[in-house]
Amino acid sequence: MKSKQLDKIAETSCKDCKFAIYEGKTQTGCEAGRAEVYMENGMAFEAYDKDKEFYVINTLCSYKIEKKYALSIEEIKEIRKKSFGIAVYIEDKSLEGLEETIESICNINYDHSKMSVCISHSYKLLQPEFTNKMKKQMRALEDASFSSINVVVYGNERQRDYDTFKKIARQNYITKLNAGQTIDQDTYEKIDYAINERLERFLFFEDSSCYTILFKAINSRYLDHNDYDKMGEALLEESKAEGFYKCFNG
Repeated sequence: MKSKQLDKIAETSCKDCKFAIYEGKTQTGCEAGRAEVYMENGMAFEAYDKDKEFYVINTLCSYKIEKKYALSIEEIKEIRKKSFGIAVYIEDKSLEGLEETIESICNINYDHSKMSVCISHSYKLLQPEFTNKMKKQMRALEDASFSSINVVVYGNERQRDYDTFKKIARQNYITKLNAGQTIDQDTYEKIDYAINERLERFLFFEDSSCYTILFKAINSRYLDHNDYDKMGEALLEESKAEGFYKCFNG
């Protein structure tokens, strides 16, 4: 399956990591507890060279840093928190349901400085009544102090996805919401915990009303479909089949 290829990342050696715990020349643990979890999950092995015995992780360990950096575990946890991009698609000039969508975004229980929002709508909706209603929703987003807020006004439907998602492409995970959809307050908190604490390797997450996808998966698979929704449906099926899917709703 192609999605499996997305998870193949270069190995990480713990040898010179600041958080590796040694007894003599032999690594016995990890200050962050990650090496132990990786070993329990069959995602690490013991290795050695002429200097030391140490663990090697079969994926990227984002907590690895060199000893020269004066950073604590808590500081690294904050730095390595996952980031999220949200695309909001508006189709109707009445903006029906948009207020509920924006309210749910603003109420997400996660560090808003690690979240970006992009609203997408057609130039055909640019009428005075629409613009005035949009101003209210934009103020709500601005007051919530997100990392970035953008609006994409498109003329070419085929270019819409590209122009919208490139505004939030630097984020680790992406959520698409249509006006009227909402996102659970704790979804991003749960994703970060799954990835950074439980060290799970999911790429597709679903809550009670929407789904969030690893951006690397989107970047790899979008051109197979040239349609975000069709790509999402395909990734959902494949992720479920191959064990890369996690549902937070029962």
